[in-house]
Amino acid sequence: MAAKAIFITATGTDAGKTFVVSSLIAYYSALGLKVAPFKPIETGVLSQPQDAAALQKIAFGFDHNPIFTLETICPIRFALAAAPAIAKGGAPIDWEAIDLAFKRLSDESDLILIEGAGGAFAPIDESFFGIDLSARFKAKTLLISRDNLGMIHDLLTTIEAIEKRSGVLPLWAVNVRSADDFEKISEPYLARHFGRFNRLDKDFEIIADTLIR
Repeated sequence: MAAKAIFITATGTDAGKTFVVSSLIAYYSALGLKVAPFKPIETGVLSQPQDAAALQKIAFGFDHNPIFTLETICPIRFALAAAPAIAKGGAPIDWEAIDLAFKRLSDESDLILIEGAGGAFAPIDESFFGIDLSARFKAKTLLISRDNLGMIHDLLTTIEAIEKRSGVLPLWAVNVRSADDFEKISEPYLARHFGRFNRLDKDFEIIADTLIR
């Protein structure tokens, strides 16, 4: 049976995707699931892909998880720290390598946690965006929102764009790193607009359990 897949993306860079994926790896692994991290494309790589290596280390901390090389966990790397469509220069994206890596992970795992590069609509090539990886791998999507000034605009526009592109409303959560500021500035509006919503600092288990239902 093919592994389930969860795709983690964000409203922009520095939203905490790697932190969230690391936390989910630990959570699901502690439940006894065989969990594999997958970072199909990482940019800003001069030697070792740091995000992918961090995810690999977390996964390998649980003895029952399968062992995968960094080449499988992160098959595509670019030196320029930019969206993949820019970082790749004139080179094509090697989709065959990405699909083969995903199959290897799927064959030996119960669950694959896929971390996107940059925000949900960071371009991978001219017509394929980060969010499209969710459909490619038949994955559930978790959208992470930053808690900084301007996050309401970024969150609302990203949710609307994902729903328009995929036809599915994504599960989303705010990565609250400055609780006092967030609760004064952004939380009151979000509560009026959405009613109850998920915060990673308060609702992590709810989020994690929802994703594997």
